[in-house]
Amino acid sequence: MPTIRELTAKRESLKSRKQPWEYPLEILGKYIYTRKQQFGQTTSPGAFLNDGMINDSTAIRANGAMASAIMGALWKSGNKTFRLRRPRHISDTKANQEFYLRQNEILASAMESPKAGFETAFDESLREEGAFGTSGIAEFKGDYQNPLIFKSWSIQSVMIAEGADGFVDTIYYDDSVPLRIVAETYGEENLPADLKALYQDPTKHNDRIKICIAIEPRPEKAQKGKGDKGMPIASYHFTFEGTPKLLRESGYTELPVRISRWYKLANEEYGRSPGMDALPAIMQINALKEIFLICVEKKAEPPLYILDDGSLGAGTVDTSARGLSVFNSFGRAPGQPPIGTIFDIGELQSLMTAIEATSGEITQHFLIDKLYDLNNKSRMTLGEAEMRYQIRSDALSSIYARKTAETLNPLIIRSYNILFDMGLLGITEEDEATANILRAEGIEPLIMPEEIAQAIVDGKDIYEIDYISPAAHVMREEEYRGLITTANNATQMAAVDEMSIHKLNIDKFLEHSRDLTGAPMDLLRSDEETKTIRTGIAKARAAEAQAAIQREQAATLKDVETAKATTAGR
Repeated sequence: MPTIRELTAKRESLKSRKQPWEYPLEILGKYIYTRKQQFGQTTSPGAFLNDGMINDSTAIRANGAMASAIMGALWKSGNKTFRLRRPRHISDTKANQEFYLRQNEILASAMESPKAGFETAFDESLREEGAFGTSGIAEFKGDYQNPLIFKSWSIQSVMIAEGADGFVDTIYYDDSVPLRIVAETYGEENLPADLKALYQDPTKHNDRIKICIAIEPRPEKAQKGKGDKGMPIASYHFTFEGTPKLLRESGYTELPVRISRWYKLANEEYGRSPGMDALPAIMQINALKEIFLICVEKKAEPPLYILDDGSLGAGTVDTSARGLSVFNSFGRAPGQPPIGTIFDIGELQSLMTAIEATSGEITQHFLIDKLYDLNNKSRMTLGEAEMRYQIRSDALSSIYARKTAETLNPLIIRSYNILFDMGLLGITEEDEATANILRAEGIEPLIMPEEIAQAIVDGKDIYEIDYISPAAHVMREEEYRGLITTANNATQMAAVDEMSIHKLNIDKFLEHSRDLTGAPMDLLRSDEETKTIRTGIAKARAAEAQAAIQREQAATLKDVETAKATTAGR
C-alpha cells in the first residue's frame, strides 16, 4: 500500500501534467459549455463568468444538440438499447430463453432507474466530450433497492494517466464534500487532526472539504488476501489540504470509472474535441456578432449632429449610438438642416451573410448536418433518398462504434458483474444463503438453469451483448439489406430450379432477421420448442399417411373380394 506522501506526490505530478490543458479548457468552457468555465476547481456559489466577449450561442446550442442526438441514437429507454443473448455453446431451450429474458429485464431496469442516474451521467459525458474532448462516468455498487449508481466525473476535477496499452488506467478525482458527510462516511475517529478540530464547531459542518479519490492498478505482489484489498484495481480516499491523511483503502475487480476521449493525438493523454476544431469559427462569429449588434444599434439610434452659431463648436465628434455632436454652423450651406444624422452605416446584409456562413461552419463541426437530416427543400426519388440515408449512416457509423466500444460496452459489463455478484441475475438452487438475503429484501430469486451454471464453472462466457438501438440499426443496415436480398434471390431462383430453395436456412434467416431489426427475443420459439412442435407435426402427418394407406389397402381388398364374389356368381 502506498503511503500518504506517495499518494499526494502522485496527485501533484498528475496535476502538473494536466496544467497545460487548463487554459485551453477554460476558453472552451467560456464559449461552448458555460456551466463549466472555471478550471481552478473552486467556484463561488451562483457565479457566472461573462466578461462581455460572449456574443453568440451557436456553439453552445450545437454542442447540446449533438449530445442529445447521439444519446438518442445510442440509448433508448424501455429495454430498447441492448439485450443479452446466449452464446453458441449454450443450448436454445425454453428454460434458457426465459432465463435470458428475465436477465434482460432486471439489467435494463437497474440501469434505467431514475435513482441510478445513468442517463444524466451519459448526457453530461457526451456534452463534455463535445466541448473538452475528455469525459468520465463512474459506476458504483448500491443497495438492493438501487443496485447501480452512476456519476459524471467532470474533466474539471479529473486527472488521468494511461497504461502501456494506451488506455486510461489511473484516475485521480478531486471531490468537494461537506465536512459532516466526510465524518459520516469515513468516521470521525479517522479524520486528520485539523478536521477533527474543525468538526467540533457545528457551524463548520457544511464547509466543503477536498477529498481525492485515487483509482489505479494494484501491483500483483500487493494483491494478497481476500476482499477489497486483494483486488486488481486499488482505490484510495485521502485528504490533501491541511494535514494529508489516508481515509480509506478498497478495491475493485475492474476499473469503476470509464474515461472516454472524442479523439486524441498519439502522445497525449487528454482528448481533443469538435469544440477545439470549431474554435476559430467560434471566435470569428463572436466578433461578427459584436460588429452586427453595434451596427444595428447605430441603425436604430444613429449619432446626431446639431448646428450651433458659436465660434468653436464642440471640438469632438461622437459617433456612438445616440451620440450628439455640436458643429459650428459658420460657413455651411444655408439649406442644411440644423439637426441631422452624421452618417448612415449602410446595409447589414453582408454581415448577416457572413454570420450565417460561419454559423453553418460551426454546426458542421458538431455534426448537426449529419445527425439532424432535416432536408426538405429538394424533391428526391426513393433511390436518391436511400442513397442519402446510406451516406449519412456511413458518416456516423464511426462515431457510434467508438462510443459503443469505449463507453457503453464497459458500463454494461460492469453493471452485469455488479448485479450478478449481488445474486440479482441468477443463483443456483443450492445457494440458500443468497436466496435468503434476496427474499429478505423482497426479491424472488432467479434460479439459473444447470447448463448455464456449468458453463460458469467451466470458465465460459454465459452472455453476449446485442445492440438494438437506432445507432445499431444504422451500423447494421447494410447487413439487413443483404439478408433480405439473399432471401429474395433464393425465392426467385426457386422458380427456375425448385431444389435451390433448400439451400436457404429458413430458421437462421428468421433468427438473423429478429436480431438485426431488434424484434423481441421471445418472438421466435426456442430450438427445443420448435423441435417438439415439428416432431409432433411429423408424427401426426405420418399417422395420417399410414391411415390413408390402410384405407387405400382396405378399399383395394374390398374391391378384390367384390371381384371374386362376382366371378364366383357367374
